[in-house]
Amino acid sequence: VPPTMVTKLRSRLAMQALLAVRDPACVIDKMQRTPQLRDMQLYLGGGALASDDFNRANNADLGVNWDAGYTGYGALTLESNAVRLTALDTTAVESYNAVSLPNNQWVQMTLATIAGTVANYPAVRLRMAAPPTNTWYQYVAEINDATKKSTIAKIVAGTYTLLASENATVWASGDVIRGEAVDSAIALYRNGSQTALLTVTDSSVASGRAGIGSYMSPGGTLSNSVYDNWSAGPSTLSRLAAMGMG
Repeated sequence: VPPTMVTKLRSRLAMQALLAVRDPACVIDKMQRTPQLRDMQLYLGGGALASDDFNRANNADLGVNWDAGYTGYGALTLESNAVRLTALDTTAVESYNAVSLPNNQWVQMTLATIAGTVANYPAVRLRMAAPPTNTWYQYVAEINDATKKSTIAKIVAGTYTLLASENATVWASGDVIRGEAVDSAIALYRNGSQTALLTVTDSSVASGRAGIGSYMSPGGTLSNSVYDNWSAGPSTLSRLAAMGMG
């Protein structure tokens, strides 16, 4: 990007940042819609800081970059170059330890296979404490649940609190679930949409790792809940703050 363009775009980004406190979702939407701002966003290094395609041999351990060991939760397993549960009726949770994310962060993964008739709850997580401490935000696609289809919740020192839910979205194999945490703005997205499925304001958890997790009810088939192509990185407003514009 030419230096003169950088100067101009920094000015435009600064103006967007001034609006961020009032409406961060609007700012992010404008940056994505405006070609020059989108190019500048990429120039600033707005991609993933962490990613895993899970393309390696089957193993009961996801690898050295992943930590299980959360109190009362199980671990995930590698199977056929993807991730799945190791057992039914056991919630599995793991966090990625190889990078330190800024406080404002996003995480996403592909729901490679979602099938069957029993309840199934694939999730991504943000601002996770290191194990064994159970503290984080979780963004859940709720499959075959009679009352909810998507939820945002927080776990703080092991205490669960539902923050937001909706009952209209039908999640399917191939969908991408994405969670974002920008200051106190917590949001869940699907398939790259700029419009959040769910939003809520909460400041209980300020920082931490990104991760993954899931649960399937008894009577299900483990191969009916498979996840792939996980990634995480800094939110747009984190990048603005790093430039002194946030």
